Amino acid sequence: MIQTTVENLSRYESLNPLFPAAFAALKALAAEAFTKGRHEVDGDRIYVNAAEYDTKPVSDSCMEHHKRYIDVMWMVSGEEIIGTCPVAQLQEFIKPYSSEIDAALAKLVPVYTEVKIGAGDVVILFPEDAHAPCMQLDGVSAVRKLIAKVEVTA
Repeated sequence: MIQTTVENLSRYESLNPLFPAAFAALKALAAEAFTKGRHEVDGDRIYVNAAEYDTKPVSDSCMEHHKRYIDVMWMVSGEEIIGTCPVAQLQEFIKPYSSEIDAALAKLVPVYTEVKIGAGDVVILFPEDAHAPCMQLDGVSAVRKLIAKVEVTA
C-alpha cells in the first residue's frame, strides 16, 4: 500500500507500466465536472470508477481484496478512513473470491491499519492489501472519489 498526494503521484509511475496512463486519466477526470460511473481508459486493462457516497460507521464495514487489479484511489472531496491489512490476515469470508468481479469480501479483522485520507490524497492498494474503504473519520462525510482499476502486470 502507498499513501501519497496528487502532487507526488508521478514518483510511482515506474511501479507498473500501466500507471502513467492511469494517472493521466485520473488527472483528466479530476479536472472535469464529476460524473459518476465507469470511465473507459484502456479497455479492461485500465478503467476508472467515479464513486459518490456518504461514509459509513466502522460497524457496517467489511474488507475486500482483488487479484487482477490494483486500486488507485484519488479522493476528490470529502474524507474517510480506509482500513488495511495483509490479505493473509483475513479470517471470515462473507463472499469468496470471484474472478467475474475480481473481489472477495471478508468481515473486518480485529486489528487493521487506519489510513486517513482527504481531498487530494491518493492511496494505491495492491492485490496483497486487503482494504475496507468508506469508513467515517469524524462523522458522516460526503465523498467523491476516483478509483482507477489498473491491471497487474508481470
